[in-house]
Amino acid sequence: MDYARAHYDDGTVACDEVGLSIQRYYPWGARRIRYGEIHDLTVLQLSDWSMIAPWRIWGPADLEHWWNLDTHRTEKHVALVLETGERFKPTVTPADPDGFERVLRGHLAGLAQLRQEVALARLTTGTTPAIPAQRGVPGTVAEMVPEPTTRVPW
Repeated sequence: MDYARAHYDDGTVACDEVGLSIQRYYPWGARRIRYGEIHDLTVLQLSDWSMIAPWRIWGPADLEHWWNLDTHRTEKHVALVLETGERFKPTVTPADPDGFERVLRGHLAGLAQLRQEVALARLTTGTTPAIPAQRGVPGTVAEMVPEPTTRVPW
């Protein structure tokens, strides 16, 4: 992950142009998830869901959610659940949940729009057009999301 170009980075989770990185997800390091792997994003109120979840420091709290190591989780009230089609759903508690959700949904909406444009081009021309991958090229996903921001302090 290029942290200089990150759109969101609070030290536990970061989003860039390609995907997101969840720090301390595994005992040996981070987990990288591309935006195309995310099927859905759900906001989970920790106080309503379970009083045990905020105290879960790392790993599964149940047979559905997988929590990264976050020592500040007990101070947070919102978690975001990423549906990737796997047994355990990556669940994170970013420092700025609204900002993280806005950046992530922006990337996912841009990806959906890009997929629709490619599908339409396939139908009309019968071929798959080349998708530009550089920032600033009209029609790229990078153009549809906010500019990089600074790190969110604890």
